[in-house]
Amino acid sequence: MQDQLDAKRAETAAIRGVVDKAKRALEGLGSMEIPPVERPKEQAKGVNGLVAPPPATSEGTYGATDDDNAPYWERKRAGWALLDADFS
Repeated sequence: MQDQLDAKRAETAAIRGVVDKAKRALEGLGSMEIPPVERPKEQAKGVNGLVAPPPATSEGTYGATDDDNAPYWERKRAGWALLDADFS
């Protein structure tokens, strides 16, 4: 009986440890600051103020090299670089 109680206590402690670790990870993600970026005036503001992806070009690509879309792709790269730096 005592062995079962000890096993349950160890299991409960392990679960609490995982929950605490997840909370810390979420708090860390919530505290990250992503620098604001200026959008072209004609680019629509998306959901929650996020910049919408650039429209497709006539060739069917998303214009990664198009000068008008450069700020969008720069922000994407900067955001992923920040996340990579935080978790590396």
